[in-house]
Amino acid sequence: MMLKNLFFTLILLLPLSQAFGALEMRWLGVASFLIEDGQSKILVDPAWTRPGVLHWLGVSDFKSDEILLDKVIAKLDVKRLDAVLVTHSHYDHIVDAPAMTKKTGAVFYTDKNFETIAKAYDPNLLTNTLEVNKSFRVGKFTITAYQRDHVPLIGSIDFVPGDVPKDFHFDFWDYKAGRTWIYLIEHPEGVIIFHNTHDDDQDLKNYRPDVKTVDIYIQGVTKSDTTPLVNGYAKTLNPKVFIANHFDNFLLSFDFEKTRYLPHVDLEQVKKDLNQSYPQMKFIVPELWQKMRWNSSEKVIELIK
Repeated sequence: MMLKNLFFTLILLLPLSQAFGALEMRWLGVASFLIEDGQSKILVDPAWTRPGVLHWLGVSDFKSDEILLDKVIAKLDVKRLDAVLVTHSHYDHIVDAPAMTKKTGAVFYTDKNFETIAKAYDPNLLTNTLEVNKSFRVGKFTITAYQRDHVPLIGSIDFVPGDVPKDFHFDFWDYKAGRTWIYLIEHPEGVIIFHNTHDDDQDLKNYRPDVKTVDIYIQGVTKSDTTPLVNGYAKTLNPKVFIANHFDNFLLSFDFEKTRYLPHVDLEQVKKDLNQSYPQMKFIVPELWQKMRWNSSEKVIELIK
């Protein structure tokens, strides 16, 4: 009788253990991703609030649309997050990070620029300080943060460079780039690198020569030149999956139903160039809200409808 009870207990617990071990990702627009494993939820680069003319003119404060964020949270059916990460302090990566931190009880991992914005939103916001080449744990995730300069958008011209002013008061032009963070996200089920700067000069290898390969490479694609992508992490880290990111038109109002692509990004050409160089690597242009589950035993990614 005892063995029979044990057998049925194991049968009941098996689906539960699988659910809690699965590594899943959802693209949420622009550069935002939700990464989770059934226990911990990590939100990266949350930015659904978009600027209007009055923000560009500096007439109106540019901060989170709280009603819009409540709709996003309802759409995701997520009441609590464990961590909020941001790659840099341009508005299209950070504008909704403080509000989402507060609304979900998360910890916001900050540098000096992120911290300035966070505390301007709420001085009591829960934050932890990022350190270069230092790892921290979020549940079963081990996250290591690396840093580099933000890449110029056109030639040598960058968009709003420099540090966020200490007297930040939600002026649109105060969302300055700062430096860019790259995240190596290691989990028992798989390894992800999250990189939102277009050209890729192997920053990670300068810090972690022991990292020989990753499973999933999430990369911002905002330019038509694919040479840096072909010669970057795809070459040095041999990822199984390349997930394109940041191709959403972040100048237009957020649409819950469809994606408006950046007009100067040819994703089909990016896919063609990468497939030609790395035919074994699966290239994915994610759909808004769609879950992607990493199958660690088969080393493939499954798209969940």
